[in-house]
Amino acid sequence: MKANPYHWMRPNPDLFYGTERFELITEIISGLKRGESFAVIGGRRIGKTTFLRKLEEEITKANHILFPVYIDAQAMPGASSPSEAFNWIRSSVQQSIGADLLGDDWGWIRKAIDVTRCPKLILLIDEFDTLREYSWCFTFFDNLRAVLHNMPGISEWIAVVITGARMMQTLRNSAGSPLANVLTWKYLYLLNKEDTRRLVQEPTGMQFGSDVSETIWVETGGHPFLVQHLMHHLFEKAEEMGEKQAIEFAKSKFLDEHSITFRQWWFDHLEEDERKIYRVLREKGKMSAAEIAEVLEYKVGTVKEYLRTLSYMGVVRKEKENEREVFSISGIMFNQWVEENDIVKETDVPSSVSLHNLFDELERKLRSFVNNYLRDTGKLQELQGLFEDQVREANERYRRSTNSDGDCPLERILEYTDFSFPFEIILRFWKDFYDNRFPTDERNVILGRDPNKAKQRFEERREVLTRIRNDLRHSRPISEHDKDKARVFCRDMISIMEVKSHAR
Repeated sequence: MKANPYHWMRPNPDLFYGTERFELITEIISGLKRGESFAVIGGRRIGKTTFLRKLEEEITKANHILFPVYIDAQAMPGASSPSEAFNWIRSSVQQSIGADLLGDDWGWIRKAIDVTRCPKLILLIDEFDTLREYSWCFTFFDNLRAVLHNMPGISEWIAVVITGARMMQTLRNSAGSPLANVLTWKYLYLLNKEDTRRLVQEPTGMQFGSDVSETIWVETGGHPFLVQHLMHHLFEKAEEMGEKQAIEFAKSKFLDEHSITFRQWWFDHLEEDERKIYRVLREKGKMSAAEIAEVLEYKVGTVKEYLRTLSYMGVVRKEKENEREVFSISGIMFNQWVEENDIVKETDVPSSVSLHNLFDELERKLRSFVNNYLRDTGKLQELQGLFEDQVREANERYRRSTNSDGDCPLERILEYTDFSFPFEIILRFWKDFYDNRFPTDERNVILGRDPNKAKQRFEERREVLTRIRNDLRHSRPISEHDKDKARVFCRDMISIMEVKSHAR
């Protein structure tokens, strides 16, 4: 039996499809030769890593003017300063070209040019927005700008192509962003119908017909991650189950095992105004930006920015119809998930916020939420008896912090406890919190209607968040999967700690 060609969790430049993506590669290579650097923004799982790997392949194949080096920013060990990050980049280039690149400051770039005998070194930095998680990131961005733009004798020898998701958008939009005007900004969007058909049929040697490619197109909307997931399981199960049942099996398996991906797209990567636009498109079908703006009473320019985000996130499609640009929702799978899980979340935590800041906001809300409960129910006085060790440790921290001999006032005790302690209090009084404190709609969607199963899900979030927060605070490496999970779980917890009266 032929090996399964679809590996939906692993980047594979051999399965690179998309007419617009090939055109973008050609455009970027031409721009690099002219001295440009690029940022490519796309939603999670839209194919950014495969795009960079294909770009690397095409640069290597096409010319001897550019020397590409692929660097995965997620692989960087925890760095405590911009200089450590740049040293790690230097060591990555050194490993790629197989030569020592020692030298003062940026002299290693000239040495890399000498060794490779190429006029320009191209750094292909994947998951660049990972660097936003470090407190020193903006100094790093300032330094990178200088290297690319303002160092005679260095800048002409180096260019970058960086990729990232929603947090990258802040580097483009923020006033005074050091990289906004030294990079050319590009976006990855969904595959079109013909490219989706080719991705379904060509890797399998035309094993599946047009009816299958049509079904995959309708279900996924041309999202390459979802196409490959369905096709992976269809390839494995078609003979045993039949094509139709195998596709249904693949859909169910995705929703059972990976629905957190959709939750992240919807609640973490999109803001409420963008979700409003998606809801309008669900209700009314294809619409132009001007028509959406009229319905929502937004400015057209603002709507266009939101639509661009929805498009590169891979949940909305842009197309031409009768000489006008229209937008529509894309893919039954995601749309059905939204129908079953959508709740209105008005939040002051923007989707582009760093994971550090998201944890800070969660910690602030968590301590306030629990403290209000203890005060309202008169249980503050019970803490000493129920949590003797935690209260003793909090008092010791309070004395060290305030240089005093007395105990911490009970109403401030949570300020001096570990991150996980408020979770422990919620679990100790679980029934009261579940029944009377969590907003009902948010609680039911996030934790479920069964109090016991909801408690298990809450405990999972406590364990995951505590572990990842500790790694983050100590600058230990964190996988992208764990970062994604932490962002979703942080927002879940923030949502269920809103005032109960917000529930419907």
